[in-house]
Amino acid sequence: MTFFIEVYGCQMNVSDADNIRKMLAGCGHTETEHEEAAQIIILLTCAVRSSAEERIQGRLGYFKNKKKSRNFLLIFCGCIAEEKKGGILGAYPFIDLVIGTSELHNLPSAIAETEKISGQKIFTGDDYHFLSSGKSHIPGQAFVTIIHGCSNFCTYCIVPYTRGREKSRTADEIITEINQLEAEGIKEITLLGQNVNSYGLDLGQSPDFTGLLKKIINETNIPWVHFLTSHPKDFSEKLVCVLAENSRLTRYFHLPLQSGSNPVLSAMNRKYTIEQYLEKIDFIKKYIPDCTLSTDLLTGFPGESDEDFNETLKIMSAVRFDRAFMFKYSRRTFTRAAEYNNQVSAEIAQTRLEQIISLQTSISRENMQKKIGGIWTILVSGKSRKNGNIIGHSIHQRQVVVPAAAATGEFIKVTVKGISGETFTGEIISV
Repeated sequence: MTFFIEVYGCQMNVSDADNIRKMLAGCGHTETEHEEAAQIIILLTCAVRSSAEERIQGRLGYFKNKKKSRNFLLIFCGCIAEEKKGGILGAYPFIDLVIGTSELHNLPSAIAETEKISGQKIFTGDDYHFLSSGKSHIPGQAFVTIIHGCSNFCTYCIVPYTRGREKSRTADEIITEINQLEAEGIKEITLLGQNVNSYGLDLGQSPDFTGLLKKIINETNIPWVHFLTSHPKDFSEKLVCVLAENSRLTRYFHLPLQSGSNPVLSAMNRKYTIEQYLEKIDFIKKYIPDCTLSTDLLTGFPGESDEDFNETLKIMSAVRFDRAFMFKYSRRTFTRAAEYNNQVSAEIAQTRLEQIISLQTSISRENMQKKIGGIWTILVSGKSRKNGNIIGHSIHQRQVVVPAAAATGEFIKVTVKGISGETFTGEIISV
């Protein structure tokens, strides 16, 4: 059967999509890029923000109408599937399968069962199984999940309720998989987890995350290693020192700040202060000055005052992040913050969001200007749709467009010549 996957949300869902492709291909199914040609349509959903849920609801209406004119299996997966469970089948009777985040390994058998016996089915549970990593849709790259779930319970976040408590994969299994991916031509991996710095703590044995990175360096030859996401409370100077000592390890740091106000951070249950956060930024810049810093920012959290918001603006100006993922707060099922009685109005939250976007756009542009003239090695990931120029990125996760010919999945050296939007432009030096 042909299948089509539509992905919403974080890199964990992107990784799950890659792994589903590998599973289904192994069962004889074939992916299509066109949903009109698909006999199976899979929605990998996100419940982190209400805007994502609203987009998915719109798509469900679209597929409901499509089902009136043609027959296909509609499969609902991801965090909303885990959040709503059986309620989805009642609300959307045209959905054939609901697969929770811990049951994706059962997807091929669920499809086979539905082919034989019609009727709605739901698969949810608590026993998560790590899936074998599939190649990314971007040549030369792959995601490797090392830890699933989250045990931090930030008061605004639904993830612990939709992906469960933290569960680490064994180091030997991770090493084996990385070596298999390298043998298949992968040049770059991204280690994934809601909080990679918690890796191994639930196993009660070594290595921890820093030890895992050392093991990867010693026991694999994969050229580039990145990771997402770090929690500031667990991010250590020891980790940065290990990264600084090895050029195969990432020069990109995503360290979610959320707010520049200590009272707001406390209300969020983030378990660190602004002072502690800035200390971690300082030792990143000390040991790896040529790095890319990104963050998450959340405005309009319950009780956020003008003074709290101004503190966020101050921190942004002081740290000068290269990029930021910025959102306004939305109430989420199960979370403590949804019950707070000091909710910020949508109008104020939107105004604040526009302010931080404006400030970050200016800072990002200024930071990019300072990089012109640099010489970087980039991994070629594809061609520009506009003009056929090649696109690649450095180990700092800086994207570069180059007017040259080179194979995807290969490394080339470039000189940075300018900026086009959020992308650098460059010239090739050598392949």
